[in-house]
Amino acid sequence: CLWDAADAIAMQDSVCVAAGPSKAGWADAGFDHEQKLAARDCNAVWPSCPPSIDRYFWMQLPPVRDMAADSVREEQVPFCVNDRHGALTAVTLQEVQAFEAGGLTRPLVVVEVGASFGDCTILAMASAAPWPVNATAFEANPETLPYLEANLRLNAERFTGSQAQAKALAVSGNTDGHVTLVAHRSSAHSSVSGYGHALEASSPG
Repeated sequence: CLWDAADAIAMQDSVCVAAGPSKAGWADAGFDHEQKLAARDCNAVWPSCPPSIDRYFWMQLPPVRDMAADSVREEQVPFCVNDRHGALTAVTLQEVQAFEAGGLTRPLVVVEVGASFGDCTILAMASAAPWPVNATAFEANPETLPYLEANLRLNAERFTGSQAQAKALAVSGNTDGHVTLVAHRSSAHSSVSGYGHALEASSPG
């Protein structure tokens, strides 16, 4: 395997991310996802998804070693804390089924606060498809925001009828118009003071 030698180059590629019931798909592809084996070591078509994965999206990630980015690259599943045990996927499907049962035709509305690279937002869009979604993703970290915007553009044509927009705002209970964004070196952890209102954020230099 030559992945280690080609690591710097490999990190430049967009990565296919499995959405929905991925465990069976990975098992069909030849390995047990429960063991969290590195997808790029075991998936011969990496960074694409194996042919058995029929519900997926693409992500552009920063070319650095980072908890969230490395997790997505290695496992090819969303680094989405809201989807632990498939919770976000299940809720999205339940909402779509409720819309269908009620004869509704309007798009499902998704709002994510602290969207990071956008995997939770795009996962919701993939889970709802072909039902349209109107998504708004808030991300105040100026280093992370370009990847969120890129990922929304990258998947814009994939989910017909859906719309997604990124907003460079923090959500906070502070009402004076400014908050301090504390962004650690890992993209998996950042925070602002307070909660409850969307505000322009200033980050320390």
